Amino acid sequence: MPLLVHITDQKNAASILRSGIKLGKYSRFVYFMPISSDYSVSYQWGRELKRQGIKNYAAVHFRLPDDELVWSGKYNKGHTQLPLSEAIGRFLKSEDLMGYEFYLERKVPQKEIVRVRNLTRPIGWRYSPDVKGRTPCYCPACGTIGEPNSAKARKEWEAINEPPPMSIPDAKEIISNSKDTNALCEAVQAFGDKRRKSDPSFLFPLLDLNDEFLEYETLKAIGTHAHPKTRELLEKYTTNDEDTKELVEELLVKRGWGKTTVRSTDHSLP
Repeated sequence: MPLLVHITDQKNAASILRSGIKLGKYSRFVYFMPISSDYSVSYQWGRELKRQGIKNYAAVHFRLPDDELVWSGKYNKGHTQLPLSEAIGRFLKSEDLMGYEFYLERKVPQKEIVRVRNLTRPIGWRYSPDVKGRTPCYCPACGTIGEPNSAKARKEWEAINEPPPMSIPDAKEIISNSKDTNALCEAVQAFGDKRRKSDPSFLFPLLDLNDEFLEYETLKAIGTHAHPKTRELLEKYTTNDEDTKELVEELLVKRGWGKTTVRSTDHSLP
């Protein structure tokens, strides 16, 4: 059973030690690399993850059976599903090991975790393995968080290419009148992370539209409101989605309202 590494934010370490590595909210995979004799190859994704906003890193070491089916290949090319031992063998025989990635279509339970340790500084390539000599792209898809002069360059790019952010009055207007889930998601995201003391009840009807992504984003927006009705909803909220359960519990703890186990049934309030 080969030793593997998954790089993540240090804030996830306690949760991983408790319940394992969960699938990504949007990718629905667990990404990893095999531990090899070359440290720079095994941990090559560190600097690229920094551009995505991670500041403090943790390396999660775990083991999988040799016959576990995984996907592997260059990040910008096609991937092949093979047993883990065969996938690693092909990887180690490759002429160019940089830009390679592995991923798994299931969570990694706690029993397969070997250890979690903090990484002092990220290593590896940025943007792409062969980027040296090329001008970085500052669009949101490429991302440049934490890079020298990136904030200024990103603002210049946004001024040319991005529309101005939606105002809160406009967002509330859409929430009141629209049934388009895409438009509603954009409106809810306009609230950002800013803390508020107002009544969030106007957001509650969005939770009944049977859209998983809209539900998750709406709960995040509701959680920014320090209001008695926020606490009432979160403490009574029920859902079958594990990520949404974790979000509700985190919001309760963050607000100092204690930890509540979220039930798995219909989430409507009485």
